Amino acid sequence: MKTEYFRGRVLASIDSILTYWDKNLVCRFANAAFSEWYNIEVAALVDKLTAKEVFGPVFDLNFPYFEKALQGQRQQFKRQVNLPNGKTIQAMAVYIPDLVDGRVYGVIVQVFDITHQQKIEDELAQAKARAEHLATHDQLTGVLNRTLIQDRVDSAISVSARTKTKVALCMLDVDDFKAINDTLGHLAGDAVLKTLADRFVTALRDHDSVARLGGDEFVIVLTNFGEEGRLADIVGRLLTSAGKPIDFNGHAILPSISLGISVAPDHGTSFPELLRMADEALYRSKTSGKHKITFYERQP
Repeated sequence: MKTEYFRGRVLASIDSILTYWDKNLVCRFANAAFSEWYNIEVAALVDKLTAKEVFGPVFDLNFPYFEKALQGQRQQFKRQVNLPNGKTIQAMAVYIPDLVDGRVYGVIVQVFDITHQQKIEDELAQAKARAEHLATHDQLTGVLNRTLIQDRVDSAISVSARTKTKVALCMLDVDDFKAINDTLGHLAGDAVLKTLADRFVTALRDHDSVARLGGDEFVIVLTNFGEEGRLADIVGRLLTSAGKPIDFNGHAILPSISLGISVAPDHGTSFPELLRMADEALYRSKTSGKHKITFYERQP
């Protein structure tokens, strides 16, 4: 008597669902938590209703797990559950075969409310994603930073060595950027950088990469461009896109950019080499009139 009493008290105190369904999926046991979750009296459920009658349309989602459990396979999964009272929770369900001497007699089902835990997990995952993004992307413009662009270049060079293709590294900056800051303020300069970064991303192809090194300096990595004529066309779109007016608080800013380009493996096979040579080409663009594209050429 005492054992039955204590068993009943323990089962009544559990706030997670505990049920037993026989081979025909007729409910043979349900604890008080099931009654509270689904607003069904235990007396009206046990030995009377099937899982299909209890769960209605949701039964089709649960049936594959019942089916596998009846074959002797323990099932565990997460799912969003919409309760009759309008509350939505995140749940963890465990379907345990009642296996005796190799024969399955039914399925024990446990369902736990993990809404709080899931919220914490989601927040941690989001925080991790934000941290990873901050570690690899420029905070002002959202494009890649120096660390990640170097990885992209190294990877692209490795692929190009196997496929006998080329990789172009374009270094660019904004012409007379200091004058924009001095005339309209640093907020205007930031607006120009963010707008240009967006334009670069839009003008390029999905497999190309854009990074900001700092200040008004950007690096763009281009692959699968074929001949240098095709490369010039792609980069030419950057000049055209960059030159469109930018409105800042009623002021029309007409930006322009200058570019220097180095190509692997012709000019180097590492990020530092290509960056240095592209920087030299950029310098020649700036000193020969700005708003130009200059390819690196080895000096005699």
